[in-house]
Amino acid sequence: MTRRASGGRGGGYWSGDIPVADSVPCSKICAFRLRSAFGDRNVAAPAPCATSRLRDGCDKSQQSTGAFAPALRGADFVIGTAAMKFATLFLALTFTAPLFAADNELSAEEKAAGWKLLFDGKSTAGWTGIGKQEFPAKGWVVADGALKHEAKGGGGDIVTTESFENFELVWDWKVAPVGNSGIKYNLPDKTKGLGFEYQMLDDEKHPDGVKGGRLHQTAGLYDLIEPAADKKTKPVGEWNTSRIVVNGAKVEHWLNGAKTLEFEMSSVDMKERIAKSKYKNARGFGEKTASPILIQDHGDEVSVKNMKLRAIK
Repeated sequence: MTRRASGGRGGGYWSGDIPVADSVPCSKICAFRLRSAFGDRNVAAPAPCATSRLRDGCDKSQQSTGAFAPALRGADFVIGTAAMKFATLFLALTFTAPLFAADNELSAEEKAAGWKLLFDGKSTAGWTGIGKQEFPAKGWVVADGALKHEAKGGGGDIVTTESFENFELVWDWKVAPVGNSGIKYNLPDKTKGLGFEYQMLDDEKHPDGVKGGRLHQTAGLYDLIEPAADKKTKPVGEWNTSRIVVNGAKVEHWLNGAKTLEFEMSSVDMKERIAKSKYKNARGFGEKTASPILIQDHGDEVSVKNMKLRAIK
């Protein structure tokens, strides 16, 4: 019998079938398929000679007493004490750098590939209030390794101190119930919060998502292009992983490993969409430019972590 497990760190993911039995022989192999920004990998792990179960969904009476649970985001193994030392060593060697980095850290491979953190998990370094020289004194806080906007806390939109033109941006995010926020890029005026917006929303309960439909929902290009109808948004309060790729005029939005839309900035189609949107009178909107990355203050609670960017040259 097997149980399916998945998880990940630092923008990467792993998944695999894990044997579940009261007694697992040492020869039994747990095969994992690793998916990350650096390609798929297979990892084979000899299972220890003891109860090996996923905590979620199993009968607590069947778990080994005195067991330990090595922490992996997305899965929690319970392994018998007889295999404790072996499992600890194996998991430490297998699921740490260079395959994955901890939250708000870069792996050696990511550093070599040119990725840089936009948020270090500890401070607001590299960010300011839009149109200002300093970071907002209220509304935004660093809490539990995330950059968080407190509901009705004020403070306004925040932007990176650096500007980017061609890039790949990855980040984890979650909103509170009835929450609304967004990531904006390609701002025609760096001092104003107007630009292409990757929507982050409680699609089912926020009025913007209910009344505005898919054109205003998560992973769409706000008010311009609907996201894929089959997009996989996590339940409100859980972490999503999003990605934006801007390479020349071509742009892609991704959500939890799947592309939700793509477009060409300079295309006739995009110009027609802008002409019919709320942006129709915004000078320079949609024209290719280097600009900061913006996190929107829409008055609601939103948290962001593992935000990293790779410049495309």
